[in-house]
Amino acid sequence: MNMTVFSAVRERRMLHFWYDGEQRTIEPHCYGRDSNGHEALRAFQIGGKGWRMFHVGEMVRVVSAAETFVPRPDFKRNDKAMSTIFAQV
Repeated sequence: MNMTVFSAVRERRMLHFWYDGEQRTIEPHCYGRDSNGHEALRAFQIGGKGWRMFHVGEMVRVVSAAETFVPRPDFKRNDKAMSTIFAQV
């Protein structure tokens, strides 16, 4: 389990990282394992990308930000794409 990601979800802190060659800033809402067994993160990506699912193993240089966020009203708890949930807002 990635403790930086886990703590960011629990503390409602934004995350910054690189993914697929792009720098990302996200609001992490749900962290767990997807149906294929990958550690995954459901998050709202800032900058017009909206809701995304990220494989945690592919996230590079993950940094928890000082900025916090308010959970998005359209977030659906108990994400059906997750077989196991470690943390959610």
